[in-house]
Amino acid sequence: MLLVKGKAVRNCGYISLISNYGNDNSQKITAEAGEWLVARYSSMHNMVTLSQLHLEYNVKAIEKGWKHLKSLEAIDIYLNKPEIKPKWYASRYGELNFKEKYTRQHRTLMPTLRDSLWYSDGTKLNYFYLNESGKVETCTVYEVIDTYSEVLMGHHVSKTEDYEAQYHAFKSALKFSEHKPYELKYDNQGGHSKLNTGGFLQQIAHLSLNTAPYNGKSKTIESIFGRFQSQFLHKDWFFTGQNIQAVKLESKVNMEFVLANKNNLPTLPEIKEIYRKRREEWNNAPHPKTGIARIEMYRNSVNEGTKKLELWDMIDIFWLMTDKPNTYRASGIEIQVKKERFAYEVLTPEGKPDLAFLSNNVDRKFYVKYDPEDMTLAAIYTQDATGFRFVAHLHPYIKIQRNVQEQMEGDMAFIKSMELANKVIRLQVQEESEALLERQGEHPGQHGLVMPKVKGVKTSPTSPKERQKKAGSLGEYMKEVSMAIADVEEDNVSLYDMY
Repeated sequence: MLLVKGKAVRNCGYISLISNYGNDNSQKITAEAGEWLVARYSSMHNMVTLSQLHLEYNVKAIEKGWKHLKSLEAIDIYLNKPEIKPKWYASRYGELNFKEKYTRQHRTLMPTLRDSLWYSDGTKLNYFYLNESGKVETCTVYEVIDTYSEVLMGHHVSKTEDYEAQYHAFKSALKFSEHKPYELKYDNQGGHSKLNTGGFLQQIAHLSLNTAPYNGKSKTIESIFGRFQSQFLHKDWFFTGQNIQAVKLESKVNMEFVLANKNNLPTLPEIKEIYRKRREEWNNAPHPKTGIARIEMYRNSVNEGTKKLELWDMIDIFWLMTDKPNTYRASGIEIQVKKERFAYEVLTPEGKPDLAFLSNNVDRKFYVKYDPEDMTLAAIYTQDATGFRFVAHLHPYIKIQRNVQEQMEGDMAFIKSMELANKVIRLQVQEESEALLERQGEHPGQHGLVMPKVKGVKTSPTSPKERQKKAGSLGEYMKEVSMAIADVEEDNVSLYDMY
């Protein structure tokens, strides 16, 4: 604008500095000429400055019969008229800048109670660190904050923002608060869609809402991130500086110093500990509006409208449900979490494989709910019109060493007990099948044919005397498989039937 004023003074004298001067000149611009000026100034494929636009205009004026303009000030005044400027502003400076300048902004009052509104978001953790290969890297942090007190509630540091980072941050926030927030706001990026499977985010708060995209002013957490970075993180020499839009030198990194001290950069575990301490400093620092420590504001506030967390709430909220059902097979049920596979099975109260459950549920599909922080805990559910229904708890699939040399004590007994139990089940199924066929007149023996025997299992002796003779060998067998199969007369199937 000063350049424009300077040229105007040279062209028209000091009278041009009078605010209304030039308006008469700008009135020479007709509606047709004005439309051309707006379109030409909006062009992004062939951008022009005001000086270039002035020259092009006078060339165009000869062609169109428009009035010649001696000064570019007339164009400047015309394009910056309040009713004209919105027509080219978005094209030249971007739609989001137009939105910030021309769309109505809300004036909002901040919460007056703790846990009334939580914000969550992920951002770059503004620290450099040295990875295992000796390379300089940065990472991300996902934070959950209380808007009333500005307390940093829960966080998780990781190389990338994903559903696991969000999960851990929310979990630590709820443990810190011991209350569910009334309202939770989060962006709709990262892993939130996965967390919403099973209604995770809806379970955390009374209201769970995603923030409007491209609306930084509406996200209090953005302001807190900026102040936290500039007031606390910048104290460390390995601070990366704030975001790329930062203008002040104080907000930028001294890369020369960082590279000169590359070998002294902290490791990722050290970064996590340093960041944790900086968070504590922030929480214990005075709130800018009250002068009271943020953590003190939070602890002294009482919100009767929020629910206190119980143990079963934590279990219900933080166990994640698989996106799709998995099939229960003879080898149990298997799920994949972050490229790692976990196998489970249903056990009896005594901690042995529940073979009855297995035989009744092979090929049945179940949803698996699990605790990402403790993969030894899981459960299976079915789904119907009313929702998910709990079926059974799951335990890690019992595995044994295949080679004898590395087997642990009790492995052989377990193998033998499972072999024996499987034979019992096969015989039981055979007997039930034959009984059914006989009742319906379809047994092969009723038609002069022979029913195949169970392979690999000796048929039971027919006389008590012969059974008594087998008792000795059975006793030896029982001793071999140890006490693990001391009571295997399951479902009224005698051990003698194994021979």
